[in-house]
Amino acid sequence: MSLSLRLDNVDIKDIDTTGAENTAEILQRAIDTDTVPRDSLTRERYGFSKCKDMDGEIHLGGPYAGLLFPVYLGVTRKAAP
Repeated sequence: MSLSLRLDNVDIKDIDTTGAENTAEILQRAIDTDTVPRDSLTRERYGFSKCKDMDGEIHLGGPYAGLLFPVYLGVTRKAAP
């Protein structure tokens, strides 16, 4: 399934949720494509459904991107001494 949103003549990229096993994967795909998730369960679990407008949703995506991007940068957790 592919989801899309059109808001005020601005196209938001489709997020392909086919094969996603859980809402975390759907959130990651949204972050990967610089979009906000459209899946209702993902939106509810990660707080996007509580935002009043698209600006709020975009701002909420920022912290999630910050949490996910260290993985792409090769940042790993140090083992406890």
